[in-house]
Amino acid sequence: MPVKKRPKLDRTIFDDEFAQDRADRRAESHVDEKLVSEEMRRCFDILAWQMEQPIASVFLEPVDWKALDLPWYPTLIKHPMDYGTLKTRLLSGQVPTPAKFADLMRLVYKNALKFNQEGSHIYQITQKLSEEFEGNYELVRLEKPAHAAPVYMEVEPVPVIVNPYAELESNIASMEAKLSSLQEETASLKASNQTRAEEQAQNQQPHLRIERFDVAYPRKPFTFAQKEALCVRLAQGAERNAQMVDELLQVINVQQVGETLELDVESFDDDTLHKIQDFLDNYNDPSSSNSRYGYGDDEDYVEAIRKKKKGKM
Repeated sequence: MPVKKRPKLDRTIFDDEFAQDRADRRAESHVDEKLVSEEMRRCFDILAWQMEQPIASVFLEPVDWKALDLPWYPTLIKHPMDYGTLKTRLLSGQVPTPAKFADLMRLVYKNALKFNQEGSHIYQITQKLSEEFEGNYELVRLEKPAHAAPVYMEVEPVPVIVNPYAELESNIASMEAKLSSLQEETASLKASNQTRAEEQAQNQQPHLRIERFDVAYPRKPFTFAQKEALCVRLAQGAERNAQMVDELLQVINVQQVGETLELDVESFDDDTLHKIQDFLDNYNDPSSSNSRYGYGDDEDYVEAIRKKKKGKM
């Protein structure tokens, strides 16, 4: 919609106090050689003045919408423009008239007002720079008409830009927080239930707890030859050490009748026979250095067993 004409600036770039600044800028960019018209040189003076303003840094180069993650920028801004691009075109002769220069300068401000929300920092900067430009641009033409037409600038309503991913990101963050809370609560409940179960088993049902579980594998049954060998070892051990007999009887839980030891090996089960054998294997007889048959007195017995087996064969 049309905007009222802005009031004149108290100080413009074309005041005498800025004459030396204008001359220095023109000499630095060789403006007198590239621009023949004084009006176009004044257009350059306005642009150079605008570019030196600290608040105008956002307009010096084209908007890098990819780096700024603004994918909707090309959709809204069909004809982008910036100070740097305008300066290059002006000095190369691509801007032939002050009117064309004014259109491109206004395009910079129009794009900024269209893309940024009203009241934002860039929106306010754009309004201020636009007012300074219009005030200086009135002095570009050396011969002004008697009645200058009022300046109007069409400002399109600023569309409300809504980030389509904002709601989704908010939902994801909320769900992640809930998941983390549930994981912590689950870990706490598991630890609490485990402690409660251990205390219950320890206090209320101690008979259900297994302190130790030993596995005993079955042993091979005794053969006839092994039983005979066991009898001989018992007899020889009893002759050497009477105390051994008393200890053995306690191991197999057998009471001695009278003074004579009579053990019926044939009547013992394999478990008892293994106990006797283990006792003899582990018993340390101080009267003999040989703990197993096959040495000393047992050699005769072993030899007799061998001969007996050969005779049967």
